[in-house]
Amino acid sequence: MSAMSMQCNTFERSTAACTSGNTARRSNFLGGKQVVAKKAIVPRAVAYAPLKVQAALTKDGKVETISKLRETAEKSMMVAAMTYQGMSVGEVRALRKALPASSQLVISKNTLMKRAMTGTSFEGMADNLTGPNCFIFADEDNYKMTVKACSDNMKVMKKKKNVELLWTAACMDGSLFSGADVKNLETLPTRLELIAQVAMLINQVPTNLAVAIKAAGAQSIFNAIDALKTKLEEEEKGGETA
Repeated sequence: MSAMSMQCNTFERSTAACTSGNTARRSNFLGGKQVVAKKAIVPRAVAYAPLKVQAALTKDGKVETISKLRETAEKSMMVAAMTYQGMSVGEVRALRKALPASSQLVISKNTLMKRAMTGTSFEGMADNLTGPNCFIFADEDNYKMTVKACSDNMKVMKKKKNVELLWTAACMDGSLFSGADVKNLETLPTRLELIAQVAMLINQVPTNLAVAIKAAGAQSIFNAIDALKTKLEEEEKGGETA
């Protein structure tokens, strides 16, 4: 190949490279303005997005969820339903921390909860479950503090975000409470409080007895006891003689 042919080939390759580069650069301009490709926008999670209940996708998943709900209910003395719309994930987490350690807050579909309560002492509550609810489980020693923590949270949500949370219903030891009556559970004495009251009454008995004896006169009471003893002995002797 001659030197002239090699120079022609080199020039053709250089020209082609320059042409493709210019074409690529021109494609980035439109009407004299540079066109910049926009990046795909990935939406961020909304900080206060409403909570959603994730339904079990399979039959086995539903059975497992129902089984866990039933197990939790059977260990509890009180199960209460409360609305939660308007609460963020962080606010629900804060409410869980405010509850006593033995209490639980679970967000579940009403249909699954109704099936879980079938055949239990909480079954009467099923007909009152409407709308989205979260469920509160508490034992006999902490139901009072649990209800109070939830009621306090309702006040905070109303003041902070003007969100009105309500009790839907509750069932405790087989007794059904309407949404309006759940708050009254705060005033009922717990088992530990009842034990303390009984112990106090028992401790007061000797004191009250001593006060009564003193008021009646100890000597008079002792004389009455001696007289009764003498009478019983005489009756016993009379029975033997007969």
